[in-house]
Amino acid sequence: MIAHIAGTIIDAPKGRAAIKTVGGVSYDILLPPYMDGTLGKPGSAAEVFTVHVLESPNQGATFIPRLFGFATAADREVYEAMTQIRGLGHRKALRALAEPPHEIAAMIARGDEVGLKRLPEIGAKLAKTLVEELGQHFRDKLAIEEIESAVHVETKPSDPQAEDAIRALIALGEQPTEASRKVTLARQKRSEKDVEASELVSLALSL
Repeated sequence: MIAHIAGTIIDAPKGRAAIKTVGGVSYDILLPPYMDGTLGKPGSAAEVFTVHVLESPNQGATFIPRLFGFATAADREVYEAMTQIRGLGHRKALRALAEPPHEIAAMIARGDEVGLKRLPEIGAKLAKTLVEELGQHFRDKLAIEEIESAVHVETKPSDPQAEDAIRALIALGEQPTEASRKVTLARQKRSEKDVEASELVSLALSL
């Protein structure tokens, strides 16, 4: 499985790129529409996160290896989830990524079938199936990312008490951003390093 390629761009026509690694091997990589014009010009450095697929043009008689490339590992994850949907194979899913994958994941999460139908290859039936089969998956993923963002961005990484307090407030039903705001204010009132997370929670709840 080839999962990541970094090197120098040899050629970058629309929808694909040839990248030469430091070992001298060049890979031809197919790219989704959202990456058109973003990878760079020939001679510049580039990296892509890839999915290695065996395509069969002759109904299983022969197989041709293909590499599909994405800007980030998270983008690749969205693509791989979409290919699990019946009727949306590797090539079709690649063409459907006319918008950044995180935006498509958000559309699926909120049930935006109208927005999904604007994507290439996605009709009304596939849009409905994407929402029904992947909606909860992406809602859970986006919720986890929001919680982690609240914990790690709004507080210092070296403040585990504050991080624990934020998680506790979220568990009590507080929204991640509001939990982070309250704990930040509580931390300002109790700046001692040895303060317990439970004390920060109590103080935050009183704000």
